[in-house]
Amino acid sequence: MDEPLLSALEWIDLLPPFRQHAIHDVEPFYWTAVWFLYKLTPDITKLPTGYYSAYDKLFVSGNRLGLWQRPAALREVVDSGLPILFENISTTLASWQLCLLVLQRGIYSAVPTRNPSEVAKWSPQVIQLSIKFVQELRECINKERQLQGELMFIM
Repeated sequence: MDEPLLSALEWIDLLPPFRQHAIHDVEPFYWTAVWFLYKLTPDITKLPTGYYSAYDKLFVSGNRLGLWQRPAALREVVDSGLPILFENISTTLASWQLCLLVLQRGIYSAVPTRNPSEVAKWSPQVIQLSIKFVQELRECINKERQLQGELMFIM
């Protein structure tokens, strides 16, 4: 079945059983970073032609869960609305998202019982990984003079 045609119930069937984990605490930081890039873009450069369409898919009418589960599709949507100036940041965000997704699947595979105390043992790894990627985002911003200022303050 074609992924865009999957109903919400079919998506739920594809996902592993939910267990609260540090990944669920870190994921909003990812989405906030993407949101800041989109909100600060108008102050930095001309808007790319795909800006409004991508913003809508990401934050208004889109299926974030579906995009989160399909890293290449998410990267395509994010990139379609950002200027080329953001390429290094976009690459870092895509790597962070992919690592979190791989970790999530790894955690759920390694702990088939979904025992909360066993799942929680993976939390430090998730937090350390995310700190590393936030540092990389700061480095990307530092390398581009035009991105410094508001973006550096936020990240």
